[in-house]
Amino acid sequence: MKTCLALLFFLLIPCSFINFSYAELTLEEPVVIDTAQYTMYIPAGISDVKMYPLLILLSPKGDAQAMIETWIGVSEKYKWMIFASKEFRTGVDMGPVLERLMAEVAKLSTRFPIDQTRVMASGLAGGGMGAHALSFLYPKVIRAAVINSGMINDYFIRQKDMYPRNKLAVFLADPSGPRYTEMGRDRKFLEGLGWKTKWIEFKGGNTYVPASACIEAAAWLNNQLR
Repeated sequence: MKTCLALLFFLLIPCSFINFSYAELTLEEPVVIDTAQYTMYIPAGISDVKMYPLLILLSPKGDAQAMIETWIGVSEKYKWMIFASKEFRTGVDMGPVLERLMAEVAKLSTRFPIDQTRVMASGLAGGGMGAHALSFLYPKVIRAAVINSGMINDYFIRQKDMYPRNKLAVFLADPSGPRYTEMGRDRKFLEGLGWKTKWIEFKGGNTYVPASACIEAAAWLNNQLR
């Protein structure tokens, strides 16, 4: 699968291509749109007469390709579109980066059949913190968060009265990982606000989760988002 994705990156669709009508992108093969700010992966078999989930991916080093490789199996199996940021990085002021990201997602939503009720955010480590931030800052857009070895920023914890209610969260946690305890705290915090949560454990530390954990997370979310 990683080899297939690598080959796709040699055939990247230029950004200007997204100005075409979506009907022209209904292909039997996946489509990759690459820009300086993000990479978008559109799985094979997407139809212009249906609406599909969108998964926003954040990594601590802006590694869009690694994030897509982690979730590509989910994308193909469940027909999720993927938007992976290249700008987001741990240590960079999140606010402006996330604002630009969501503005771009809004533009893409006018060109692609993105289901506005099934937009999710996921991230690894600092990217997980970014996914939580998206849930807090854009509650009308983000329906669910999938957190891989990340935690909620203490600033948002202190804003409990303003924190969004009744959403979905999946915690991908390694018992030996650096944020395992904080993730357990975050789960209780969100459940206290009416969130439905799923806890999935894996071995591997502060790194990308195995494909099986991604599939398990996606299956649960699909059932909840019906």
